[in-house]
Amino acid sequence: MSTQFITLRPPPVPNITNPNTRKRPTLRPSAPLYQRIFIPSHVYRHPSAVLLELCTSLKELHQILPLVIKNGFYDEHFFQTKLISLFCKFSSITEAARVFETVEHKLDVLYHTMLKGYAKNSALRDALKFYGRMRYDEVSPVVYDFTYLLQLCGDSLDLRRGREVHGMVITNGFQSNLFAMTAVVNLYAKCRQVEDAYKMFERMPQRDLVSWNTVVAGFAQNGLARRAVQLVLQMQEAGQKPDSITLVTVLPALADVKALRIGKSAHGYAFRAGFESMVNVGTAMLDMYFKCGSVKNARLVFKGMSSRNVVSWNTMINGYEQNGESEEAFSTFLKMLDEGVEPTNVSMMGALHACANLGDLERGRFVHRLLEEKKLGSDVSVMNSLISMYSKCKRVDIAASLFGNLKQKTVVTWNAMILGYAQNGCINEALNLFCEMQSHDIKPDSFTLVSVITALADLSVTRQAKWIHGLAIRTLMDKNVFVCTALVDTYAKCGAIQTARSLFDTMEERHVITWNAMIDGYGTHGHGKEALDLFDEMQKGSVKPNEITFLSVIAACSHSGLVEEGLYYFESMKENYGLKPAMDHYGAMVDLLGRAGRLNDAWEFIQDMPVKPGITVLGAMLGACKIHKNVELGEKVADELFELDPDEGGYHVLLANMYASASMWEKVAKVRTAMEKKGIQKTPGCSLVELRNEVHTFYSGSTNHPESKRIYAYLETLGDEIKEAGYVPDTDSIHDVEEDVKEQLVSSHSERLAIAFGLLNTSRGTTIHIRKNLRVCGDCHEATKYISLVTGREIIVRDLRRFHHFKNGRCSCKDYCISEAASVFEPVEHKVDVLYHTMLKGVGRLMMHIRCSKKCRQKDLVTWTTLVSGYAQNGLAKRALHLVSQMQEAGQKPDSVTLVSVLPAVADMKALRIGRSIHGYAFRSGFESLVNVSNALLDMYFKCGSARIARMVFEGMSRKSVVSWNTVICGCAQNGESEEAFATFLKMLEEREVPTRVTMMGALLACSNLGDLERGRFVHKLLDQLKLDFDVSVMNSLISMYSKCKRVDIAASIFDHLKEKTNVTWNAMILGYAQNGCVEEALNLFCLMRSQGTKLDCFTLVGVISAIAEFSVNHQAKWIHGLAIRTYMDKNVFVSTALVDMYAKCGAIKTARKLFDMMQERNVITWNAMIDGYGTHGLGKEALDLFKEMQMGVVKPNDITFLSVISACSHSGFVEEGLFLFKSMKEDYDLEPNLDHYSAMVDLLGRAGQLDDAWNFIQEMAVKPEISVLGAMLGACKIHQNVELGEKAAKKLFELDPDEGGYHVLLANIYASNSMWDKVAEVRTVMEKKGLHKTPGCSLVEMRNEVHAFYSGSTNHPQSKRIYAFLETLGDEIKAAGYVPETNSIGDVEENLKEQLLSSHSERLAIAYGLLNTSPGTTIHIRKNLRVCGDCHEATKYISLVTGREIIVRDLRRFHHFKNGNCSCGDYW
Repeated sequence: MSTQFITLRPPPVPNITNPNTRKRPTLRPSAPLYQRIFIPSHVYRHPSAVLLELCTSLKELHQILPLVIKNGFYDEHFFQTKLISLFCKFSSITEAARVFETVEHKLDVLYHTMLKGYAKNSALRDALKFYGRMRYDEVSPVVYDFTYLLQLCGDSLDLRRGREVHGMVITNGFQSNLFAMTAVVNLYAKCRQVEDAYKMFERMPQRDLVSWNTVVAGFAQNGLARRAVQLVLQMQEAGQKPDSITLVTVLPALADVKALRIGKSAHGYAFRAGFESMVNVGTAMLDMYFKCGSVKNARLVFKGMSSRNVVSWNTMINGYEQNGESEEAFSTFLKMLDEGVEPTNVSMMGALHACANLGDLERGRFVHRLLEEKKLGSDVSVMNSLISMYSKCKRVDIAASLFGNLKQKTVVTWNAMILGYAQNGCINEALNLFCEMQSHDIKPDSFTLVSVITALADLSVTRQAKWIHGLAIRTLMDKNVFVCTALVDTYAKCGAIQTARSLFDTMEERHVITWNAMIDGYGTHGHGKEALDLFDEMQKGSVKPNEITFLSVIAACSHSGLVEEGLYYFESMKENYGLKPAMDHYGAMVDLLGRAGRLNDAWEFIQDMPVKPGITVLGAMLGACKIHKNVELGEKVADELFELDPDEGGYHVLLANMYASASMWEKVAKVRTAMEKKGIQKTPGCSLVELRNEVHTFYSGSTNHPESKRIYAYLETLGDEIKEAGYVPDTDSIHDVEEDVKEQLVSSHSERLAIAFGLLNTSRGTTIHIRKNLRVCGDCHEATKYISLVTGREIIVRDLRRFHHFKNGRCSCKDYCISEAASVFEPVEHKVDVLYHTMLKGVGRLMMHIRCSKKCRQKDLVTWTTLVSGYAQNGLAKRALHLVSQMQEAGQKPDSVTLVSVLPAVADMKALRIGRSIHGYAFRSGFESLVNVSNALLDMYFKCGSARIARMVFEGMSRKSVVSWNTVICGCAQNGESEEAFATFLKMLEEREVPTRVTMMGALLACSNLGDLERGRFVHKLLDQLKLDFDVSVMNSLISMYSKCKRVDIAASIFDHLKEKTNVTWNAMILGYAQNGCVEEALNLFCLMRSQGTKLDCFTLVGVISAIAEFSVNHQAKWIHGLAIRTYMDKNVFVSTALVDMYAKCGAIKTARKLFDMMQERNVITWNAMIDGYGTHGLGKEALDLFKEMQMGVVKPNDITFLSVISACSHSGFVEEGLFLFKSMKEDYDLEPNLDHYSAMVDLLGRAGQLDDAWNFIQEMAVKPEISVLGAMLGACKIHQNVELGEKAAKKLFELDPDEGGYHVLLANIYASNSMWDKVAEVRTVMEKKGLHKTPGCSLVEMRNEVHAFYSGSTNHPQSKRIYAFLETLGDEIKAAGYVPETNSIGDVEENLKEQLLSSHSERLAIAYGLLNTSPGTTIHIRKNLRVCGDCHEATKYISLVTGREIIVRDLRRFHHFKNGNCSCGDYW
């Protein structure tokens, strides 16, 4: 039978203002409840009543309910009370409310029951609402009503409402009630107001055990463990005996403060009181013992537990794992499974952590399979542990696959994956994932930053360390002890040891890992004394050293030769601190003795070890034998090593090196033969150097770097210089080759190549930072000392073991590293094999050529020309020109080949004067008639910006090749003469010259610049005819042309059909979307580009930044800026300029200026972007100041600069300054104004009300005024309501463009502002006849990574009702503050309707939405497609005043910053 009861009555909490809700009668019976209600026996003895008493679930209740209704008991008080109670008990408050509403005469007890139901099953708001209903119905509250409400306030952490309920407790006279005040104490404790909780507790006239337990729990759960323990003692002194709840509450507090002694006392009390047998007490004791580090006691408690639940097993597994006993943890997990206990997600996480610590992939996979069987794989915390396990087991690929397939990701998930990448050396992947995390707007926490910092520490780039440090400061995490510790470690690993120490000293809190990081940093930098001094300081403090501390200290002694100190600390760790040495400690001790040459002591130390020596110990010994050439001991050690790990190539290489250093070449050959048979190879030497945000990698002997020729040539010169200073190459370990070849092999080690590259590409005084994957060899160490001496540079090299700071011919290691014992992964690079001879084939010619050139006493013309060409082609233009001068001084006259070689160098330097001299020489020598010389002259003149002379050269050429035509077409297009370029292209076709791909690209560039779609299509058809459309470079130009001609749809179609796409193709399409306002398409394409692994370059970022600038969303701006930093492109002048422009367009003008000031290189575009940014923000003075600063520098203003600065004057009302600048651009800078400049001047005069001057200016223009000029005039007439001039301007505009709706609207607005409604009607009739429409106002606001669009008067937004209701309220508030709507421009409607029309403008809707959906104090950012109207401008000022918010509106022309009732434009816009 179905029950109709479920749908009979109204919703759960009726509003007390509802007219259908009846107020209870004021006449209340005074008899006691038991006298007022008589329950007949046939009612409470009926089977349905008995069934209700036995009911255990909501399902059963629904089955019993029809029986109650059928038997006519539904209206009986007994059944109604029981039904309400049961529905509340089974969490169905809606059905309880429906029953409650049917009760005609409601007794107080029903209200109390309902309130309890709301408190247990609903939101706090609903419970309080029902309490209000209860008081409205004149029901007197009882104490339990308040205890329920207080409990709910505490659970909701709603302190404000909790205080209100506390007030009700007092006003209703329950301030002395034990239960009520206990609930008050609990409220304050849960809301973290523990001192207030204690004050309430102290004021209680009586306290029971529950009260004491509540206040103890409050202190314990708020991290005040010692206070909690103290309260337990006070509680006993007050005569209250702790019960099991007290113990379960206080034991976690004891665990937090590691109070093992008190914990044992609590254990004894539990045993004596009989609580030990209770499973919750036993589990709490397990947790306490584990957290206090007493694993043995925890094990005894677990064994003695008569009953165990899954929590007990989980505590054991996690306790073992957290105490470093991962084998025991996994065994306990298996035993748990054997005993049939069903594992939970906590069990699985503990097992996975154990597998991760053990690095045991097989057992980890077993747990993974078990997860899938138990269907626990949906839990995100378990998946996080799984990701960490696979990462620590070196299977980061599986971890990444799990991460990629996870639908729900928390910040812990992202952290686990980032750290996994970092731990596996996948630095780029870690940084890219961090970037992606930020793009998803997931807020990083301290563990995120620690993971990223860990990755950057391996990268060893100081700039990156500073970037992440800055991010930590901006996210307010720079005081977090874990973040600070990671930063100290990173700075130390980046070579900035002093910065690390400064940061260490500023830390308010330091853990043992903080001290360890700083001590280890000193050690790796060779600062042994500083490391020991810091360790002494640590011993005097409260933080105790651990095993890692002693390992760092001994290693520091080893790096600095402090043997006796190292021996002392090794004994001290055992005797004074009770720490048992691990294998790493023994390895460090062997390294300490071995470096010092005490090989016999080291060997005896190994023999006396209480454990069998491992690989690290024997590896350190073998390295020491190699350094000190002790073959006998070395062979013994090698035999033991090969037993432990026969396939490790490092030890074979170390043994071979030892034989080589002793000149035992036959044994060297045997070792190499053994390596070849086993397929063992040495790790190739690799060095990294960071330059201009890009990391350059060099391998020993490699020639694949773009600057290899320059590097090897420079190394040849540098080699001579350091030899003169005293350097003698150490070639003893190289065999079977000539002496000069030995030197070449040594000088081509990876660190030398990296150092040479750094020296060549940085300015004098710059420190060179090198990162090497192996140990620096002795010869390179010696050579680098001399390089630092002859170049005057500091060179910092971080090798596998330590830092070397080379300066003025010395190293910070004081040459102690030469006797450094190498471990397994430290083979040096002196090897003789076929790779060396292969390398010589690549570099021998260049080095031999330079050597021959230097030694050649007689240089002929070919020799000179070859050298000139070499320098020119390698970007050394000045050196090439200098050589030409030397060549002439030596009596050699440049020929045509010399000229063709040197002219590109002149072009690169923009050395027009020298170029003209060469042109004169070519003319006098008769070379001008040669087509290749003329082509070179053409290219030089165009690149030097002298297009006029280039055309003269071209016209004077007697013979022209296709290269000549191409040079002129491309040169004209690149110099802003696109009409001339296209005309030349057509002339080329007329002369039957067959165009090439370069020709077509030049023609397409001209069409792009002109925005001429028809001519662009003509070139496209020609491409198809000539079958040149297969060339990807041509197709890139075609995509750009269609994009600039506003046909991005055609460009996208071409892009999609292209089979081969380069990064230039992607860039062209992204920029095309950006230029056409297709922001989302641009960003989506960028994401697709990255997902396909296409390498980004600076032009990619410029395209994306341009798109985001149009989007005007701050968090997107920060994301792309972060990506630029991570991809080392933030210092690129084009990227930085685009970022300046973007920040300005996103309203962050101060950030834009900071970035501008930080830029080391600025071109004219950079200055223009910053000046224009100031202008659009109404900061005219700042724009003028910056322009003056520009004039004093080397970068000259161009026509865009003057357009930006005149516009800035226009926005700020600086008329005289604007007039002066317009005159200056012609007279002082010889720049011819174009229509945009004339338009800006009309705007300047018009805004200032000088309409007659503006009109006269138009009449006197040197060119015919176009649409932009007349449009500015019409806009000024509208502002100042000048109908006469407005009609004149409109008439001329309609002649030029009769179908532009915007100008018709502007004219109609002029008429409307003058109440000329007939004229308004005429304009609108014309518009209707022509089918013209005004552009609808649209405003955008970004909220939680989503952009919301609002159109004037629209109601299609999900929150439209709220928005319009809010606007109505807001309208009343701003009117009360003084706002008067400006309705003059609206006719033919009632006044109230006029106000409604104004208040529904798009910017008002967007502002209202922003105010409704952000917290107080948040700035609202709005983007509008049209100019803000006068009324909205005035209203927004008042809105900013009454709401106390800052509102930033970017309209079509400028920014408006509204704050405290004012606008940044000063009402001048």
